Amino acid sequence: MPIAALTPREAEVFALVCQGLTNKEVAAKMFIEIASVKFHLTNIYKKHNVKIRAQLFSKANEGVEA
Repeated sequence: MPIAALTPREAEVFALVCQGLTNKEVAAKMFIEIASVKFHLTNIYKKHNVKIRAQLFSKANEGVEA
């Protein structure tokens, strides 16, 4: 997935989510509200045309498996 399409904050959220962290854990690690994590995830989903976290993981791993 091209990370360049994301803002720096979205990229940070994306990286933490890809590590398997929950929204609550991401919020705590980034010192932001859970609502902010959800906001960033919504933007990430829109930019990559997905609706749920599982689809995001799938897209992120498309180029990884060879």
